[in-house]
Amino acid sequence: MIGLIPKLNIKYTLFEVFRSRIHLFRNELKTDENVFYMNHARTGLRLALSALNLPTNAKVGVTAFNCYTVMHAVKSAGYTIEFIDVKEDFLIDFDDLQQKQGKISALIITHLFGHVNDVERIKCICPNIPIIEDCAHAYLASSEKGAAGCFGDVSIFSIGQGKFPSVGDGGYLVVNNQELKPDILSQFAKLPSNPMYKNVFSVFKCVVLSVLHHPVLYKYFTKPILKERFNSNIDISKYENKESLMLRVNYALLMYKRDFVINYLNRQKENYKSISNTMHKSISHKSGITWTDNPNSNGFIFPLLVDNRDVFISHFIQHGIEVGSHFSKSIDWALCFGYTMGNCPKVEQMVTKIVVIPCHYNLKKKDVKLINNIILQYE
Repeated sequence: MIGLIPKLNIKYTLFEVFRSRIHLFRNELKTDENVFYMNHARTGLRLALSALNLPTNAKVGVTAFNCYTVMHAVKSAGYTIEFIDVKEDFLIDFDDLQQKQGKISALIITHLFGHVNDVERIKCICPNIPIIEDCAHAYLASSEKGAAGCFGDVSIFSIGQGKFPSVGDGGYLVVNNQELKPDILSQFAKLPSNPMYKNVFSVFKCVVLSVLHHPVLYKYFTKPILKERFNSNIDISKYENKESLMLRVNYALLMYKRDFVINYLNRQKENYKSISNTMHKSISHKSGITWTDNPNSNGFIFPLLVDNRDVFISHFIQHGIEVGSHFSKSIDWALCFGYTMGNCPKVEQMVTKIVVIPCHYNLKKKDVKLINNIILQYE
């Protein structure tokens, strides 16, 4: 294989930027007074946490299989973390939550990989405490009871590059509990706007990243040199989130892409289903590989657990598809925020096995066919 197809959707074009500006100019937008747009979902999460006005150092429940930015937002709001275990289906462990619910004053529920938790049941386990839904992976995902983001007091969404829909840096907060809105409004009003040069720089950066994710460049330069160097230099102890409003160019792109988002969703779900069907044909009888079919997933990415992960990843890369170990450093990150080994044993096992296969809306049919063929060839 000449190139390597990246696992995340980083596609970005000047044509879409141009069309989005025209779209924003021509269309009168129907704004929702309960939605607030900012530079990152993590900014919205910090705003939501601060609006809860919990006592200093109060404990917030956070699933251990998670991103360090979620953990950092809790710390930035002045609270500490009670880590909750996650089952192999990527949903919160109800038994572990039941044991720890008496210790927490609020709960962040992360809908991992578009798999939506049963928030109504969680509310029964944790009555009378505020719940924030982290929907960074779960835009337009749903459960039998409704769409992600509809159940908690506040919900957070991400539109960063590689997310769904992929726009650029950005996120937004949705207020469901109106009692929290005055405080969130007050904090949101203090967020600084961005000068024009930051919009221009963002477009330049996103175009460059898109070019660097061309399969040939990605295989021989971006992944082995730039990406490896970036990952090795991450120091979460020095991480700092600079909060601001969403860039105007990214806001315009988000509004423009919403006209096409159902088509994107259907394409992703079709890719997800195709890969799942192939997994059943080829992998279901083999030990050491497990996954959970989720017909309501948004198809953001296809997660599975593999005992011999390095061999599985190498098999795909040799055939031209990047699969990755998303959130495999979760426990290492959690240790920096007070985690104690043995507290979430299921996650401690999952981080050694997690693999994600791309199935996003910008994959071509031939790419999905290639992924299916690679799965069929796996021994």
